[in-house]
Amino acid sequence: MDLNSINIIGRLTDNCVFKTLPTGTAIAEFSIANNRGYGQNAKAYFFNVKLIGKGAEAINQYLTKGMQVAISGELTQETWEGANGKQSKIVIVTFAVELLASPKTQTSAGGIGGDKEFNSKYCIDGSKHDEGLAF
Repeated sequence: MDLNSINIIGRLTDNCVFKTLPTGTAIAEFSIANNRGYGQNAKAYFFNVKLIGKGAEAINQYLTKGMQVAISGELTQETWEGANGKQSKIVIVTFAVELLASPKTQTSAGGIGGDKEFNSKYCIDGSKHDEGLAF
């Protein structure tokens, strides 16, 4: 048996998109930017993330652009037939999202502020844990 597991921290690149399938299944989709390196070696990597189930309903209202989150999940490959033939993309399907910090905002003095710690973790079953659980 192979291992398929990912833990990553990043900031949302836009607000979460929430939808409900005809079957009643809730889905929250968002993307995160994960920054690596410093100065001239700095790079940002972007990942599409999907949370399916009751957890998507519970966390949807909190996932806004700039929010820092820690996610734990697995990699999946979605494929579809497009105008240019068969296409695919890699998506992280997460089973736990931990809210780490609010979006950074400009303060009246022009500095960076707004990094309030949340320490709330939402799981795929919709349960919320306020203990700041680690992965």
